[in-house]
Amino acid sequence: IRVYGVGRGNRREGELMTLYELMEQTAEHIEEKPGNYYQDDYACSVEDAVSWGDMKVQGEPCGTAYCRAGWMASIAANRVVDSDDHIYNATSKALMRAGIPELEIEHLFDGGVVKGTPGTKSYAKAGAKGVRAFMKKHETKLKATELDEKKFKRELKVIYEY
Repeated sequence: IRVYGVGRGNRREGELMTLYELMEQTAEHIEEKPGNYYQDDYACSVEDAVSWGDMKVQGEPCGTAYCRAGWMASIAANRVVDSDDHIYNATSKALMRAGIPELEIEHLFDGGVVKGTPGTKSYAKAGAKGVRAFMKKHETKLKATELDEKKFKRELKVIYEY
């Protein structure tokens, strides 16, 4: 199954991907679809972000705009995820299982970390550059950790317990 904007590349169902591969696909999607990258929200309608005056896109706004964590979640789950899914929960847990400190994960996903105008190529380029800098810093851990898709998909639906 291939969902618009989401995919597994050449992988078959059940074939594992490392967190490094997931993050590379995330950076690629951000660069290829600047009109669907919005670091200030995990997942929102592009039309809404444009109507709020927060985002500029060429042509008709359509689809879902994701931040870095949102793109990771939609690629890993192989489907469009929305604001009701627990995107941060699933993506941060996957990275913490690789031994990456939570504060560094929070910085990667911070809404204010990318400067510029959402929806533009330069904004998307800056967003992807941040993903690749994170990948370079944690390359060994990310390449050594396979994504557990079943666990990830469950965590995407988990309701926070306090």
